[in-house]
Amino acid sequence: MIASDKYIRKDILFFNLIMVFILAVIAIVLLYAPTMGTFNLFIPFACLLFNMIVSHNLGLQRGLMAGIVLTFAFGSYIIYETMIINRITEVNFAYIAWLFFFPLSSILAGQLSLVVSNYRRELENKKSLEQLVTIDASTGLYNSQGFFRKLEEEFVRAKRYKTCFSILLIKMSNFDELQVIYGEIDSIKILQSVAGKVELQTRFSDIKALISADILGIMLPETNEDGARIVIEKLHQALDRLTTEIRGTKKVIRIKPSIGISSIKESDTDVLEAYQRAKEELNYDRG
Repeated sequence: MIASDKYIRKDILFFNLIMVFILAVIAIVLLYAPTMGTFNLFIPFACLLFNMIVSHNLGLQRGLMAGIVLTFAFGSYIIYETMIINRITEVNFAYIAWLFFFPLSSILAGQLSLVVSNYRRELENKKSLEQLVTIDASTGLYNSQGFFRKLEEEFVRAKRYKTCFSILLIKMSNFDELQVIYGEIDSIKILQSVAGKVELQTRFSDIKALISADILGIMLPETNEDGARIVIEKLHQALDRLTTEIRGTKKVIRIKPSIGISSIKESDTDVLEAYQRAKEELNYDRG
């Protein structure tokens, strides 16, 4: 339904354009080939196509109402032409057929719209379900499942198109201490602040994830190791101290981040090889 959509659905736009195109073709055929029928035939054809547009745009119920109105109007026209002014001397099959075509067209166009709407809804539900499975609720970043899925996709793409990407792992070395000092609820606020800083220091296209309680992962597409080290410097500066509101008071928190880096190599046969190198680098980086 158009009323529930924020923008015009593409299938509705295409359907309307097709109906208008068919109407134009019929008009041209009837105009330049009079032997195929009178131009008066254009009127019921136009009404039929308009009825289908209404049904597809506004739904089956409103389309059927429009079809009933058209059927009543056309039936009244036949009765008037036949019984009142005797312009139509014989009611042939074509006149009767139009009385069935209007409601039938409403059903077909309305059902088509319903099928498309159900298909779109299933896609949206599937997308929402995937987000529930792969998104961390507390930070809005990917969780470990979503992160490794994206890593695998990027690894396949990099191998196919000979591109590069880098992996950064951020370990909050003192996160256990922060949990003891501030408690579970406030430590989540600290984690959210860290995630916000990471978002600000990275690109929209970079994949950010909370892999575990104290480790965040970042995948940098189309970025070699030199480019990734620039990002590391920015992250160290942003995460070394951050201000977070805890229990109504702004506090400056020292995070002590360790950041491991790894770039994809041509010899890598699995993305976990690059991930493991980044994990090992965590032992050497102390900010």
